[in-house]
Amino acid sequence: MAVYYQDSCESGQEDHFCDPCSPGELGRIRSVAFVKKSYTFADPTSKVEWQTAVAAGNVIVIAEVNGSFDGGSPKTAPGYGDNATEMMGYDFKLSFKDPNYKQNVGFYNTLKNSRKWRLCYRTETQIHFSTNTCAVLPKTPVTDDISAKIHVEVEVQWSDRDLPLPHDMPEDIFSCFLLTA
Repeated sequence: MAVYYQDSCESGQEDHFCDPCSPGELGRIRSVAFVKKSYTFADPTSKVEWQTAVAAGNVIVIAEVNGSFDGGSPKTAPGYGDNATEMMGYDFKLSFKDPNYKQNVGFYNTLKNSRKWRLCYRTETQIHFSTNTCAVLPKTPVTDDISAKIHVEVEVQWSDRDLPLPHDMPEDIFSCFLLTA
């Protein structure tokens, strides 16, 4: 009887992609969206699906923000056998500023107490989703500068086993728009 030992727990994409002509992706968190944990996009690049999800209350789009994403802090545990450590996942932090201060303080007070939302964030042309729900930690600092605008500063924290996968951004979703009946 033959015995087979699997040499890894790998799944998914195994080959590295190389494109020396790629223009790359530019940084800055430019938009965010909160997606109900019970909602899953069939096609995250579909404008119609996004519009339907927003209309149904499954997605909240915050079109114009600025911010940054830490890329994740690895979480490890003691390994077994010859491995000193085992990769368990990542803790993520994303920070953004919402310029719509007065109109949205109540919204952020409600959001901070909810645990039903996952995060989607947009860079130049790509959107990325957390697979787990997130903690939303807003604040409204006021600086000692009479020409500085007050804005809502938001830190979003979550943990995931994997890095967020990029998807092409759907057209006309990450801008201020009104739903029509």
